[in-house]
Amino acid sequence: MERLNGTLAIDLGNTNTVIAFQNEVKDTPFLVDLPEICRSPGVVPTALWYEVETNNTLIGMQAVNESNKNDNYEKYFYSNFKRLIGNPFERVENRDLSPEESGEKFFHKLWNYLPCHLQIKRLVLTAPIDTYKGYRKWLIDMCSSIKINEIALVDEPTAAAIGINVPHGSKIMIIDIGGS
Repeated sequence: MERLNGTLAIDLGNTNTVIAFQNEVKDTPFLVDLPEICRSPGVVPTALWYEVETNNTLIGMQAVNESNKNDNYEKYFYSNFKRLIGNPFERVENRDLSPEESGEKFFHKLWNYLPCHLQIKRLVLTAPIDTYKGYRKWLIDMCSSIKINEIALVDEPTAAAIGINVPHGSKIMIIDIGGS
């Protein structure tokens, strides 16, 4: 398979995480299909199955499928954690993982699923506005172990505006109605 050099963009959402890649030679980005964990090309459910006793970690559709067939759903299934990352006002009690730990396990497992032919020179991540400072710190700390030349953070409404692909100079209004 041909090696592609370029930019990987990850929008970690409360319900779904979207992954796209843009080759530095071509203008058209594409959704990254990871069949083992994607609901549809480029769309991974933001879900984690983590068994602390065995360190069994599943993400995306694997986690969703495991939760549907396992009686220990409440103990091992983590979702809805993205909105809690960096949020000093809302906490989850009586879980093995904090929202930040859940997000980190999800992200690193996702990273391991990326195809080897994608040579990532730049990583673009989105961040919510309401918990931006705490979320930004979490992202930077989490990404410190990843070998990438450049990491860029884009607030979610700006990312939505970029994604609609209107001509430069157009007047638009963006309303970001997130999952939480």
